[in-house]
Amino acid sequence: EERSRYVTALYGATKPGARLLMYGFGVGEINGVHNHLLDESDVEFVLRATGFGITYVGETTYQLAVTNYKPICDACPQNLTDGRMFIPMREVHATRRA
Repeated sequence: EERSRYVTALYGATKPGARLLMYGFGVGEINGVHNHLLDESDVEFVLRATGFGITYVGETTYQLAVTNYKPICDACPQNLTDGRMFIPMREVHATRRA
């Protein structure tokens, strides 16, 4: 519901042909780091239903600088190297249709 309202507002604020790049938490893990509480909403479905055409969907990685890291589960790494964390991300490119 909230995601649909957001994408509808984006559609209204853009012109046909506008490009949209969205990033969100991905599934999986990198060096033991994984995302918690993933939203299972289908971003691609919402984009298509609102009037955007999907041009790319892929997985990528973000590197974060972390100053006060505390693991939130037993599967999380206990320490980070040089205060850096890599997390799995999902990337979606879309173009606004007329």
